[in-house]
Amino acid sequence: MSTLGNELVQSLTEALAHARGEGPAVVHPPPVSPREVRLQASLTQAQMAPLMGMSLSGYRKWEQGARSVSGPAETLLRAIQDMVPAISSSDRGVPDSSTSALSVLNDKVQALDDAPHLRHRLRRSVSWLQRANDESDADAKCVFLWIAFNAAYAIDRNTDYSRTAEEGNERQRRRSYFAKVVPLDAERICGLLANELSAVILKLVGNEYVYHEFWKSVGDGPFNWTSWPGRARFDQELNDIDVRLHQYRNRHRSSKRPIRDAKAVLTVLFDRLYVLRNQLMHGCATHQGHLNRQQVSDGASILSSLVPVFLDIMADNPSADWGAISFPVRDDIREDRRMRR
Repeated sequence: MSTLGNELVQSLTEALAHARGEGPAVVHPPPVSPREVRLQASLTQAQMAPLMGMSLSGYRKWEQGARSVSGPAETLLRAIQDMVPAISSSDRGVPDSSTSALSVLNDKVQALDDAPHLRHRLRRSVSWLQRANDESDADAKCVFLWIAFNAAYAIDRNTDYSRTAEEGNERQRRRSYFAKVVPLDAERICGLLANELSAVILKLVGNEYVYHEFWKSVGDGPFNWTSWPGRARFDQELNDIDVRLHQYRNRHRSSKRPIRDAKAVLTVLFDRLYVLRNQLMHGCATHQGHLNRQQVSDGASILSSLVPVFLDIMADNPSADWGAISFPVRDDIREDRRMRR
């Protein structure tokens, strides 16, 4: 066993001994938060549950407050908290200076032997994510990131008969995707939205040039910037996002709010990103044009942070229904292509 492993075993042994009342008396510190320990260790809920020796659903009840943490479990959490620096850099294989985050994600994807369709979907997405990561041009980077996201959520409309008619448009498909991915790790997604990305999200959501209704209001005549049709809803959406992110940061929420808040924020945010995507993909913007530099930069920043998290959550939950992939690669297709060479 490695030095780290010996130290962790020794630490946990001593901690459990104290929990059984053995050894010298100790002063009990304030209650420990499973979520705070997990975030400090940069672990997902799916990674934290095995460390605690419990099921994922059981661990989620801890974070949601449906079950209390006490006794040996609380002591184990404190031991993990004490070992956070070592766990984060060694035991998990978390990316450090020599291991990229994409490499770790790609390893997860390659290990999905029991979910070949999901593995193929994520392999496509990761390939575009890697291309975006290597790109210095902001316009191209934004396009590659959207392709990576599209590969993650798109479904085959021709063969996936389990889908409802309402899922026939892109907006509804994105909403359906968020309804699946967010509950699997709402705290992680909402924490990213409300903390690291809060400022750039508010900046993009508050940018009229990526608001669909704004462009419907623009005509040939004089334009009133203070009262154009759709302005009230634009301001309302921006205020709602601001309130949700602020309340999350200040913990003014029930156990179910992170899921609802994350889905609401992502829906509006990706509506804006979809307009940006259309401007770039359909040739409605000049390459490296100065008029759209801000939204392109903000869009790339947001997508480069969120898309890898979405993919990681999907890789951790291969049994979820991610839908049929478009243009599937089958063995007979591979053989046909080989014979034509």
